[in-house]
Amino acid sequence: MRQSVSNLWYLAPILLAILGGALAWFVNKDKDPEKARNFLVVGVVMTAINILLMYM
Repeated sequence: MRQSVSNLWYLAPILLAILGGALAWFVNKDKDPEKARNFLVVGVVMTAINILLMYM
C-alpha cells in the first residue's frame, strides 16, 4: 500500500545532489517506491550536472 509522499522531498536531491537523493530514497522507499526511485534519479542527475559544470 502506497502512502502519500510530499513533493518537497525533491528539494533534498536538488540541494544535496546524490547524498540528498539517497537520503530521500531511504526515508521514502517503503512508502512510495516509485517516487523514492525518482528522488534517487534526480540526485544522480544533479551530481552529473555539478560535475559537468565543474569542468567547464
